[in-house]
Amino acid sequence: MIEVDQICEGSINYGGCSDEKIRHAERELDVTFPESYRYFLKTYGSSIGDSLEIYGLPDKTDDQPLWINCVEQTIKDRQLVGIPKAYVAISHDGMESAYYLDCSESPISKKCVVIEWSPTNNGGKTIFTSFSEFLQSHGKP
Repeated sequence: MIEVDQICEGSINYGGCSDEKIRHAERELDVTFPESYRYFLKTYGSSIGDSLEIYGLPDKTDDQPLWINCVEQTIKDRQLVGIPKAYVAISHDGMESAYYLDCSESPISKKCVVIEWSPTNNGGKTIFTSFSEFLQSHGKP
């Protein structure tokens, strides 16, 4: 996917994940990731850049983690924040806003919108129509 590649190439990337690892994450969260996020996970795994970190599926380590696992963060946010079951954590701005894919798939576009969740928007609001649009709006991660 050209738009994902344009944003993630040149960033610090964890490394791609297998299809099985992606399917396992979907089963664990009981969601289906949109194609653009599946492509990101398979190609880049996780990504960190100047202005944005994108959560992915890094392996667990005993060291202080450089990468945030989207499954672990989503489960934690479901328990602590009360995000809906269809939401998957993909990023945080380092201040008060967290970003989620709403994996309850749009019947029209077949894409998952991106939700910004913060105290100022009373829970969550749609800010982008797709994962690709979210990446493009932030430039390189």
